Amino acid sequence: MVTRLISSTAKQQRFENIRSSSYAVIKVGLEERICTLKLL
Repeated sequence: MVTRLISSTAKQQRFENIRSSSYAVIKVGLEERICTLKLL
């Protein structure tokens, strides 16, 4: 029971890390796109 709880929280933490990193990638991509549009 306790080990299952720990593993579930570890999975949740990993999911949060993946989500935040992918969000950062998307944000950087959007900023680059906005910069290129301004240059055009």
